[in-house]
Amino acid sequence: MGTVLSVCTASCQALWNSSSNRTTALRSRERIRTSRQEDDLAIEFRLKRQQVLLGERAPRLHAVVHEAALRATLDSPRLMRGQLLRLIELSCLPNVTLQVMPFDGPVAFGTSFALIQPEVWELSTVVVGHVEKSLYLGDRSDLVRYGDAFAKVCEVALPPADATVSPEAHDAKDSLGLIQRLLYPLL
Repeated sequence: MGTVLSVCTASCQALWNSSSNRTTALRSRERIRTSRQEDDLAIEFRLKRQQVLLGERAPRLHAVVHEAALRATLDSPRLMRGQLLRLIELSCLPNVTLQVMPFDGPVAFGTSFALIQPEVWELSTVVVGHVEKSLYLGDRSDLVRYGDAFAKVCEVALPPADATVSPEAHDAKDSLGLIQRLLYPLL
């Protein structure tokens, strides 16, 4: 079991080399099926990849998503609502931590990246997504630098979503509250 740490900004190339601005490990089935640009093989690949989070030896996924990436309405409000509900659903998994970086928070890092840390440290990789070509980094200094950057982003992002806590128990701003606020206009 490994760990995936991901920072998704407004221009996020998305986790694990996707072409969407949503973290594909957290995509809903409905969103994937409605994509006009993806063929059946790509859809099946993404659905299988998503199942990794539910498996017996599921990796730990800690994602920090910028509010801009959550607000981008690329599809109908109904589909976007489904995406946000899927984020909440998956944030309930014991191996998934979801944080949101609000617009009014400090800009701690300017680009999207994923830090993939398998059990074998030497196989760790940083993936910096870009529209034309992603950058893959494996040097120890890069891994440490991006690990430090991820820790800083986590510090300034809202506390993790915790869907197990009742709404009235939330006494401070948190990631779940922001996502719930974004859901309201999508009704």
